[in-house]
Amino acid sequence: MKLNLIYAFTGAVMCMLFMACQKENEEKQPKYTDELYRTAIIKTAGLKMYTNGSEIKDTVIINRYVKSGLKYFNFDVTPYETDCRMKFVGTDSVAFVLGYNPYTFDLNNGKYIFTSKLTINKPFNNPLLLNVFRYQAPYVPYNISSSQVVYKTQDMRVGYGNRIEMLLPVVCYKFTSRTSNSFLTAQGFALNEFDNSVIAKLGPSDTLAVQLFNYDMKAKLIE
Repeated sequence: MKLNLIYAFTGAVMCMLFMACQKENEEKQPKYTDELYRTAIIKTAGLKMYTNGSEIKDTVIINRYVKSGLKYFNFDVTPYETDCRMKFVGTDSVAFVLGYNPYTFDLNNGKYIFTSKLTINKPFNNPLLLNVFRYQAPYVPYNISSSQVVYKTQDMRVGYGNRIEMLLPVVCYKFTSRTSNSFLTAQGFALNEFDNSVIAKLGPSDTLAVQLFNYDMKAKLIE
C-alpha cells in the first residue's frame, strides 16, 4: 500500500513537471502578426521582349516599346506601390491591401493559390493575353452587344511559403496585338506566374514585354 502511494505521488509530480515544461515552451514560442508586409523586391528575370515567337534583344527597341508604361517595370528600383500587405483573416481566407479583396486560398505543400471572392469585369477576352499568366479563372461572357463583349471573372494569385514568410511572384507586362480591324494594348502587373509557353504562340502582329519579380512578404514578431 505504501509503495503504491509512493508511485502515485511520483507520477503526480512527474505530470506536474511535464505540464509546467509544456507551458513554459508554449510561452517561449515566438508569436507573429496575421499581417505580412513586403520587405524586399527580388528581380527573378530581366526585361525581355518577344514577337512572332522570337525574342527581340535590341535594347533601344525594347525601351521604346515599354516607355509609355515604364511605371509598370523595374520594381526593384522604383516599386509601383509604396505599400503591399496581406492579412490572413481565417483558416482559408486572406485580404490584400493592394488589389481586390478578399481571397480564398487552396494550400498544397507550401503553395498557395488565391482566388478572389468578388467577380471582376474585363472588357475583352484575348486568348494570347490570358496565356501570359499561369493561373486564370474562367471568363464568363455577359452584357453582349454588337460592338463589345464584357466578361466576368475572378482574380487569381499565387504564393509560396507560410503565414510568417511568403514569396509572391509578380509579372510586369505590356502586350499589344493588331488585327485587320482592331488594336489591343494592355499593360500593368499581376501577382501571378509567367507562362512562357505563350512566347511560341505570338504572331507577327503580337508583341509582349515581360519582367519578373518576387515580393518577399514577412510577418512582424510580436514582442
